[in-house]
Amino acid sequence: MSDNSIDSYVPTSRLRRALAFYLNLIIGVTVMGVVLEFVPVPEDRKFIVRWSLALVFAALDELLLGKTPGHMILSITPYGVPSSVFMRETYLSMFLGVICVLDGCKRAVLWTQYQLPEPIMGRMAEGIQLGAYNMALGLLFIAAGILILRLKKFGWILALCGIGVHALSVITSWQLWDGYVAELVTRRRELQGIPVRPNEIEFMQMLMPEGVMVGFAIAAVLLFATYRKIYNKGA
Repeated sequence: MSDNSIDSYVPTSRLRRALAFYLNLIIGVTVMGVVLEFVPVPEDRKFIVRWSLALVFAALDELLLGKTPGHMILSITPYGVPSSVFMRETYLSMFLGVICVLDGCKRAVLWTQYQLPEPIMGRMAEGIQLGAYNMALGLLFIAAGILILRLKKFGWILALCGIGVHALSVITSWQLWDGYVAELVTRRRELQGIPVRPNEIEFMQMLMPEGVMVGFAIAAVLLFATYRKIYNKGA
């Protein structure tokens, strides 16, 4: 069946439109976060300005059907969704794709926020080194998420590469994590204006980085599972 025929499309569901709106919102917030670094906006107003403009951008998805980033990523056209996409995708593949885009967007703009030195590849990285690492990894996950949502095989490869790089960084920096977690918890509580709770640091040190590695393992298993399920349906 040819994708050029209107008959090869299925109606766009409300869930898909909601996901398109969400993706547009996340992309809008990410772009505005970068733009506002170079625009003279008071720090105490940046959050409101950033999210307000992002909401306006996301709201345009209904006015520009099929022409916004969210619609293009989710293969939404004025005719609907191509059946070649709809019949092969799964809820889990959509979930993983959206999570990759979300995590990538957050990482790509971490350099615009104050960051503690972070254990990267066996050393504590900060400044330009840390910003470049997170930006590169963030862009990789954004690309992976978009390609997964569009059912391109390379998306799964990129996502697994990103997980592998991050896992290697954690393993080679293992001995640095206790100190990093202690500083992270302390600084977070200072920003919140509340004291560190008894045994809170020790509890978080028990969870990290072991919990991070478990998360990587689960993500890798889910990626393999969705890849096999989708491509067993036929390429």
